[in-house]
Amino acid sequence: MSQFFTRKTLDPKIPTSSVCSDNSDCSNSNITKLKTTGECIKCYFKGVNLESTNLENANLQGADLEGANLQNTNLRNAKLKQTNLINTSINDQTILSDKWLTVWQIVNNKYQGINLKGIDLSGGFLIETNLENFDLESANLKDSNLRASKLLGANLQNANLQGSQLGGANLKNANLKNAKLEQANLRGSLINNQTILSDKWRLVWQIINNKYQGNNLKGVDLSEAYLGGAINLRNFDLEGVNLKDAHLESARLEGANLKNTNLQNGKLIYAHLDKANLQEANLKKAELSLASLKYTNLENANLKNADLRFANLTGANIQGADFTGANLEGATMPDGSIYNGKIDNYPVLLKP
Repeated sequence: MSQFFTRKTLDPKIPTSSVCSDNSDCSNSNITKLKTTGECIKCYFKGVNLESTNLENANLQGADLEGANLQNTNLRNAKLKQTNLINTSINDQTILSDKWLTVWQIVNNKYQGINLKGIDLSGGFLIETNLENFDLESANLKDSNLRASKLLGANLQNANLQGSQLGGANLKNANLKNAKLEQANLRGSLINNQTILSDKWRLVWQIINNKYQGNNLKGVDLSEAYLGGAINLRNFDLEGVNLKDAHLESARLEGANLKNTNLQNGKLIYAHLDKANLQEANLKKAELSLASLKYTNLENANLKNADLRFANLTGANIQGADFTGANLEGATMPDGSIYNGKIDNYPVLLKP
């Protein structure tokens, strides 16, 4: 195989995507980047000829390799999390780990049989795949992309689906008994009465798909649930709800009752919490940057080490709230002033 680039130490973090557009010039630019740095994350290589290329240890996470020629290519130890391998061409001389070979077989309808019990497909780009009636018991599908996949009747008992993307996936008649669904995005997924799903995750599915009847969720467990994408929980009664580690980015929570709610480590970036009741709520280490908290009741709330950068607290009641270690850079305080490095004894302001 030809030597394609000199191996360099790769950054384990996934940065933002490549900025060039999807065309041949972009592909050539990305090839140059790959040659010189040993990585091209979220880059465009659609239809590119990489035959007989040495990509050992390359970092290609999130790259689009659809239709690329990978025959005789060395991909030993390559990082291929969320890499699109649809319609790529490989042969017996292509060096690819068993895990990514299986992913390639699945997305290209080359996998023989339906038994994937206990297999590791974590981080796999598996959109629109046909896994109907497959046995995926105890499979590791953590952080995988299964959008619009056909999982009708699939056995996902004890499977790890944490952080997976399941939007548009067909889960009718599927067995998800004891499946791990923390931070899994179920928006737009399809289930039915025959789908075996715990009460907690069926409730999460109902909420994120606007199927929940009523507005009373008092005391329920929604910890580690993915409820992002501007979900509408306006004026809901969420008193005492466990939302620890929940994803609520851009959530509409205006007027909601969140008294005594556990939102520790919650992701509430851009959340709309105007006039909500967060009295005595646990917001320790919560991410509230750019959140709107206008005229919100934060009396005696725990905001230790919370991220409130550029949050809007105009008119909020912060009497007794604990801001120890909180980051309030650029935040608008209850009196309309910008945070000046100290928490003043703001009076309780009347709501407009």
